[in-house]
Amino acid sequence: MPRARGANRRRGVIAGVIAGGLLSAAASQLPWRLDHNDQAKQAFVSYEMVTAGQWWHQHSPDGEMATKPPLCGWLSALVYAVTRSWPIAWHLPSAAAGLALLFLVRRAAAGMGDGAGELAAIAFLLNHLTQRLFFMVRTDMVLALTVFAPAAMVLAHVRAGRPWRVSERVGYGLALLAGLMAKGPVGYAFIVPGLLAFAWLRRRDPARGQLPGWGEHVVPLVVFGAWVVGGCLWDNGFYRQVVRQEFGGRFTSMAGFRAWIASLGHYALYLLARCFPWGLALAGLLAWPSVRRAALRRRETLWLACAFCGGLVVMSLIPSKRPDRIYPLVPLLSVLVAALAGAVPAAHALARWRTRWLAVAAVALAAGHVAYAAIKAGRDYGAREHALVNFGRQARARANRADLPLAILKPVALHTGMALYARDTRVVDAGQAAREWAAGRTCALIVGASDLAWGQSALEGAAVALASDNTNSSEERHFLLTKRGLGSER
Repeated sequence: MPRARGANRRRGVIAGVIAGGLLSAAASQLPWRLDHNDQAKQAFVSYEMVTAGQWWHQHSPDGEMATKPPLCGWLSALVYAVTRSWPIAWHLPSAAAGLALLFLVRRAAAGMGDGAGELAAIAFLLNHLTQRLFFMVRTDMVLALTVFAPAAMVLAHVRAGRPWRVSERVGYGLALLAGLMAKGPVGYAFIVPGLLAFAWLRRRDPARGQLPGWGEHVVPLVVFGAWVVGGCLWDNGFYRQVVRQEFGGRFTSMAGFRAWIASLGHYALYLLARCFPWGLALAGLLAWPSVRRAALRRRETLWLACAFCGGLVVMSLIPSKRPDRIYPLVPLLSVLVAALAGAVPAAHALARWRTRWLAVAAVALAAGHVAYAAIKAGRDYGAREHALVNFGRQARARANRADLPLAILKPVALHTGMALYARDTRVVDAGQAAREWAAGRTCALIVGASDLAWGQSALEGAAVALASDNTNSSEERHFLLTKRGLGSER
């Protein structure tokens, strides 16, 4: 009976910690806006799909080609069709992928020791990278799911030592295809190197059929290649902006051989800092000889180590560096930490007190993340970071009330989600704006502070009808110009 009460108490603590982690991840994004971290570009993809019917190749708010494949846009468009809410449609795919990862990480680590599943789930949720990306309008969480799901399927087969069924091979290939259609071929950099390393290290293993075949990797590439070829044929800018700049630019963005060499340890150090304390725990456990020997004798732990290290090494060799690109390693790191912790000798104090230490550390981490999220949200609200969202809605409402054709000056769309806040995709440059203003095809124009003087002098009868209230924010202020007497406050 006391043991049952202890188990129930532990489950209650873990559930509370996970709830706190989800709450802090959501609160850290408040006030929810699209101005930062390229969220507006991703949100615009689904908006253009629904409003303009661009289902295969989309654009960014400035009119350039969208550099990501359309899967996440399709998901957002589907959610919008059901909910009729753009905020939900934009944030839900990432949040749903995060919840699926939380479940898969816990299940993959189950059986690797007492409390291993809970440890892996907490390590995945309570780190800076997950907290930052969980609810963000980006493709990173979806990509991480499409990387970890195949890795978890390999883990299950390695653990059981059984061959793959046809349905499992199909599911594995579909997961890889989803990753390709979410963010391009980068997902293969996290999967294929680990498979090759594991196959070589276990080349004398009598168990066969544990790894997927080549077909599951080639067929998704063929489908993705068809999408790329279609884009090159249908749109003149696709090859330059997507193939050369987005995909090829990953290998040309570092200037000089020395800079590239100096960056090789960048991602390893980044994981230590941004996944604290789990990256440090992984390094400490791997440095423990008895733990390392005991863990690497197990096939499933060796596979996790190959997958994690293979992805880390290959991504470190790619010259272009950006922190979010390494995020698919975080779920693997979380399960690997749990597996190594389960290999700690039973006589050691860490093994005897592991559950209690985990509960204390989890509560402390959850409390820290909740406090940080609350402080950050309060600071951002105080800095009027939500002012542009309110301004865009008010500008749209004012233009609708006066029945004024609305447009957005191009420099504004380059830096903000204003086209989405105002629910208007008509982005014009200065020359087009002046011509349409003179012809009466545009009677309301959103401009930034740097273009306000130009608008008032170049556009006949232009007056400020509305100004954004973001004087404390680092973002440029925005203004709605209308023809004098048509919805103007002056």
